[in-house]
Parts: sequence; structure tokens; C-alpha cells
Amino acid sequence: MRKCAYDKCGIEFEPSTHNQRYHTSECCRQATNARMIQNYYEKKARQKGRLRVCATCNTILSRYNEDKICGKCQAEQENLYKDDLLRMLSRGA
Repeated sequence: MRKCAYDKCGIEFEPSTHNQRYHTSECCRQATNARMIQNYYEKKARQKGRLRVCATCNTILSRYNEDKICGKCQAEQENLYKDDLLRMLSRGA
């Protein structure tokens, strides 16, 4: 049994496929619409200059930065990811 991923629904259901998240297509549509509306208002607030901070280091983000983290933290995350990949590849060889 799995719980419907739509917050306002929460009905338990037996998924018919391995990746089914919503118990009906109506729940999927409503969840998608809610997510689109939330993204729209977040983007509008960002463009109007609402202050936002980096989720990792609390640096103030530019209104032109669409991400939730600053460029420095993003670069650090990418470097860690690349290092992990290189480590995994070197173990396999």
C-alpha cells in the first residue's frame, strides 16, 4: 500500500505500476496545477526583488539566480559529485 502523493488527498492505494504516485489522474492533475501555481508566484516574487538566501550558506541570492543555492555552493556540490564519480570509477578499474 502507498499513500497518494497529493497532500490534500492522502488516500492509501495499491499502485498498478512501480512508479505510480497518485491514486487517480484527478489527484495528479490537481497536484500538478498546485505545483505550477506555487512556482509561478515564487518566480514573480523573485523577479520583484524579494530577498532570498542560499539554502546552504545563507548568502543573499540575486534576483536573476533561479536556483535555491548560490553559484559558489553549486560549484562545490558539482566538484563533490565529480570526485565521487572518479572514486567509483577508479575502484571499478
